[in-house]
Amino acid sequence: MRRTDADSYEAYLRYLRERPDDQVALLESMSINVTGFFRNPDV
Repeated sequence: MRRTDADSYEAYLRYLRERPDDQVALLESMSINVTGFFRNPDV
């Protein structure tokens, strides 16, 4: 939200709905994209 200067969650949601690429960027910033956990037999 800071990066987009959104002053409320509603404003940020509107911003994201208009920009699919930023939706992807948000998702990628919240995930670690590591699959090692599923490859470790001990886990």
